[in-house]
Amino acid sequence: MDARKGTVLNARTLMAATVGVMLIVASPALGQRADESDSANDGDGTLVSGIRPEAVGQATLVVRSVFGTVDDKRLPVTVHDAVFWHELIETADESAAQMVFLDGTTLSSGPNSRVVIDEFVYAGGGEARRFAVSVVRGLMRFVTGTSPSDIYEIRTPNAMIGVRGTDIAINVDDAGNTDVYVRHGRISLTSTSGFTVPVRAGQASRVTPGGGVAPEPPAMPSRELIAETIKVSALLSISGEGDQSTAFSIGEAAAVRANRGEANTSRLSTTVKSSGADCSGC
Repeated sequence: MDARKGTVLNARTLMAATVGVMLIVASPALGQRADESDSANDGDGTLVSGIRPEAVGQATLVVRSVFGTVDDKRLPVTVHDAVFWHELIETADESAAQMVFLDGTTLSSGPNSRVVIDEFVYAGGGEARRFAVSVVRGLMRFVTGTSPSDIYEIRTPNAMIGVRGTDIAINVDDAGNTDVYVRHGRISLTSTSGFTVPVRAGQASRVTPGGGVAPEPPAMPSRELIAETIKVSALLSISGEGDQSTAFSIGEAAAVRANRGEANTSRLSTTVKSSGADCSGC
């Protein structure tokens, strides 16, 4: 093993061990907010951003090649790794990842996807005051946590999605279409031109490339969209845990909050920058 790989491995091993300890002994102090010197304050909440990246979640399932880029560092993502504000998460072919955030929200990304954690304002007590995510490419399943529904916003290159107590799948295909399938709850789907349609549970809608026209009228999801959604769950099952988005996200979120302070110094402590050779297709 060369020195660069050893550095990454040591950082990952340290974090995995720390998470195990935190799950057993989680004191309230471990869930404290970031210091003011490292993050901007927004009223009663803390904007998880600033000079030093702050952990806003954790990777709970990882299948094959998944990489994260934050502060120009591109590193492999493994189970128990922290997920940071403004991090770009990329998956390769036949790869997938599932992340749980401080408020219990679960994000699952499918093969050849690119997702950015745009904004996270943590209010404490297991709730966020604002949570914005961008789906640049590929399929993402998003299950909201314990925060008020109106604080969530999902963006794509040609649409914006407002959620209301929701379990949804969003797919941005190679042609630039945004397809949204509402599994539970409801959403408002707005094209970049400003046209909005409501989409309810069991329905799907599409915004065509450019977003210059209104989203398509809500209808039954296509077989292709359902198949892509199922594929993500099937890939995550390879990990041996399965896609447990609705089963353990709240409990995992408590562990993520407990581990937050250590996560900030563990994963980003290395200066290694991956060449990307192990992430073909990212």
